Amino acid sequence: MTNSPAQKSVQERTVEFMPLGCTEKIKLSVKIVQNLIAVPTRSGQTCSERDALKFIMLCSARKLNPFEGDAFLIGYDSQS
Repeated sequence: MTNSPAQKSVQERTVEFMPLGCTEKIKLSVKIVQNLIAVPTRSGQTCSERDALKFIMLCSARKLNPFEGDAFLIGYDSQS
């Protein structure tokens, strides 16, 4: 089964919005959040797809720009 352009995976879909105080829109996707924004845990794990989506929607709703330090996504686990 192949994905058509209309059936993009959640990882590839982007949300575009204008953060407060900015003149240009930014784009966030699960892949961007997991690779560039989320801080990995000590064991090297990154955030789940669900957590990345929640983070994207929070940034969009509150007009936050994570690239300028308005919001952070920090992982945690029980390993020391």
